[in-house]
Amino acid sequence: MTNKSDKKQSARKVESDHLKRDDHLRQEHIRQEHIATAAYYKAHARGFVHGHDLQDWLQAEAEYEAKKK
Repeated sequence: MTNKSDKKQSARKVESDHLKRDDHLRQEHIRQEHIATAAYYKAHARGFVHGHDLQDWLQAEAEYEAKKK
């Protein structure tokens, strides 16, 4: 049978796990926003010529990751 202390520790771990997950989701959202903005400006610079969306995204993503290092 678990006691109150065990239940509190378990609740704190769950809360900690949720906070870590939430922080990870916020960081991923920020990453996606930066990449999307950079990809938009790459497309804008080309006059929004169709067919280069993936190339713009991948280039923006690579540049974002290079800045993090």
